[in-house]
Amino acid sequence: MAKTLDMPITFVDMPGAPRAPRVNASMWEAPVEAVANNFPKQIGNSFWKGWRFASEGAYWGIPLVAMEAATAKRGEMVPTIASMSISLAMQPIASGVAAAGLTATLGLPPVAAAVAAMLLVGYASAELEHTLTRRLTAIGHAGEVLQRTRFGAGFIDTRSAQQRRQRAATELAGALPTSRRWLGQEAVFLHR
Repeated sequence: MAKTLDMPITFVDMPGAPRAPRVNASMWEAPVEAVANNFPKQIGNSFWKGWRFASEGAYWGIPLVAMEAATAKRGEMVPTIASMSISLAMQPIASGVAAAGLTATLGLPPVAAAVAAMLLVGYASAELEHTLTRRLTAIGHAGEVLQRTRFGAGFIDTRSAQQRRQRAATELAGALPTSRRWLGQEAVFLHR
């Protein structure tokens, strides 16, 4: 005689069969919790990746400082070294902050945020170097100007100004003999 079962056999009841996933109250509950728990870690990871990438770039930028200083014009060597050094020192911190900001605002993964931050900070640091070099060079030139008096600095001569100067010199030369004659006779005028 055949044995009858009270319940039908299902795949879930079979040993070794995969279990059906538990259905949450909300379909988005688990991913939102995972992102919320992982988000601060991603921001920190982005900061350190941006820091590390930019630090390596700054390390390889040191020979460029020496090359730029060697090819700088007279009086621009110190401003060039100072501006490039400030820019290189600033890049790791700025790249880390920018990478963390890109991860926090746009949700970029840490590596993509670090690369994008390096590009943004690289452009900004090039502008910073240029501006600092100009300002520091201007400060150095201002010191030179104060040390010595420069007569006629920035004077632009024109043809009409030159003609007026020649005419005035000619009139002075013509008036000189007359003035000598009158100036030599002062005693005569005083003793009359």
